Amino acid sequence: MSELQQLKNRNGRPYSEGHRAMYKTVAGLLSNEPANILELGCGIGDGIEILLTGKCVNELLAIEKTKEDFWHTKERFSGCRNVSVINYDWLSFDGPAFDSCFDFCTCIEVIEHVEKKHVDRFLARIYQSVSNALFLSTPNVTNHSHGTRTPDAWCEALERAGFRVSYVEWQWTTFFMANKQ
Repeated sequence: MSELQQLKNRNGRPYSEGHRAMYKTVAGLLSNEPANILELGCGIGDGIEILLTGKCVNELLAIEKTKEDFWHTKERFSGCRNVSVINYDWLSFDGPAFDSCFDFCTCIEVIEHVEKKHVDRFLARIYQSVSNALFLSTPNVTNHSHGTRTPDAWCEALERAGFRVSYVEWQWTTFFMANKQ
């Protein structure tokens, strides 16, 4: 189900407070200097709006796989000169290469939708694309129906990709800050 469909099911209510808190955390961590950010799984763009409000964006490339959400977000940010939105499957290698083009990547509540057999490749592409860090969050397997792994298992996957990891468990999810080593 696309995020736009989920928004309709929520009667127009925005992301959960948890989603907003994670984007606000990223914006706070990055507020001192505008950065080039890769946003994977931008959905309908609420996270983009929070990052822009936090004044931490120099350039932002938002990638959304779901066509309906892509078109919505593309139109929503059409007047924003430092935001680009593309419809792209991150695990497809037929699109653009992003070798260290970005300072940071955000991947908020997305990776749990990646098939387990593709997670290492997904994270390796992110590692290749960023020069500093990945901000990732995902539901905990122990207390949420969308959870696919424990925080320790996610740490192991991130470390296999080359990241040095710290994380904070927050209610039903875990927020990871994974720096390049």
